Amino acid sequence: MTRTITDKLVATVIEVTDLGQLFPASVLKGRLGLDVRIERGSLSTGKKVRLHGLGLEEEVEIIGIEMLSNPHDPNVVRILCSKPKTLALPTGKVEGWVIAEQ
Repeated sequence: MTRTITDKLVATVIEVTDLGQLFPASVLKGRLGLDVRIERGSLSTGKKVRLHGLGLEEEVEIIGIEMLSNPHDPNVVRILCSKPKTLALPTGKVEGWVIAEQ
């Protein structure tokens, strides 16, 4: 399959970290870290994506990107975003959650 830079982002969420819980007195309060595996497309800060899973969805904005040092799976990166207002995401390893660009 040929990929182009115009492919819309689709990524599988593999782990959720509540950064505000880990660092309560920091600027990360109210933020989530989502470890995602990029299926197609590209990431950039300021991009609005739909976070959906278990029949629910909400729009979130990517406010930061961390490159994780994982030589076994280099397609996994951590995105920082605001905590969704209506979704209750479990922390730790997750299944069934996806982010997608509209």
